[in-house]
Amino acid sequence: MVALVGLALWATAAAAEELPPFWVAVSAGGAELDAGPEAQPPGPTTEPIATVAPGEALSLHAKIVGGRRAFMMWPETYANVGPDTTVLAHGYDAMEYRVQTEGFVGTGKWTVTEETYAWDTGGQGVLSPLDEAGERVAWTAPAQPGAYQITVSGSLKLHFRREALGNAIDRDEESGEVSRTVTIAVGGAQGQPPVAGTTATQTVAPEKTQGGTDPVQPETPVQPETPPTGGASAPGVTITTPREGDRVKGRVTVAGTGKPGALIVVSTEVRTQDDDELLRDVPGSRHAINADGTWQVWVAAPVLPENVAVPLYFVIKAKWVTPGEESGEARVKVFRAE
Repeated sequence: MVALVGLALWATAAAAEELPPFWVAVSAGGAELDAGPEAQPPGPTTEPIATVAPGEALSLHAKIVGGRRAFMMWPETYANVGPDTTVLAHGYDAMEYRVQTEGFVGTGKWTVTEETYAWDTGGQGVLSPLDEAGERVAWTAPAQPGAYQITVSGSLKLHFRREALGNAIDRDEESGEVSRTVTIAVGGAQGQPPVAGTTATQTVAPEKTQGGTDPVQPETPVQPETPPTGGASAPGVTITTPREGDRVKGRVTVAGTGKPGALIVVSTEVRTQDDDELLRDVPGSRHAINADGTWQVWVAAPVLPENVAVPLYFVIKAKWVTPGEESGEARVKVFRAE
């Protein structure tokens, strides 16, 4: 009977929503990858992801997302987490959970074991790797103006280990080779900041979580004179959702206003209610602020081990950054919904 219960509980780690296929997210100019829980492979487009001047260097970042990695990054969306399942950790490189009920305890863990990338510029411009795996590179544009295509290919290997009832099961999973081709526009003497858009082709492995970039910044930021009641504000930035004192769990929508075109940076502090002790400072999401000054991202309410039973609260923090500026930090205090 215990074995049957255990088998039933393992179903809580099955996919809830259908996993998207593996695909390659690409960003330019230091923008954050668009790998949120609702990110999907982009459709074909001829729009460049960036415009630079001849001879200008541009940083590029690629990451395989979707597939099992989406399950690891966003268990609230892609894993059917039941009341007896606790997610201990989740992210790009690992996801771990525990299933526990009367007479049964089991654990499962996904980890990335290998991840490699290769870039092909067709002999145009100069490519310089910025890390060992080839995930980040710098491309120096050629002298001749035009539209240049760059293809990045990658592969991802993962390992799963399940331990329960004194037994262990191991298995491996691979993305297969996936690729993405993007376009870089080389213009006149003055390059422009990266513009939104991605291009061209992508190849998905038959067996089967940011390509957004900073838009051109207008000269005058659009800011409300005062933040909506219940939100939080700091010089140059506001949080309008969630509101002070809200109770949150799972995936949390965070929204506000800031400098158009800048990068909004959202993170979360986990603190105890009794003495305000900082238990964890969790990096969250980064995204380009819209042209009208509004922004919205999703963050996961941190999940702590079961041995942390004290009442908690979260401080959601937001600020915007550009290559030469940084705003103050808006902070809003919310509580974990039990």
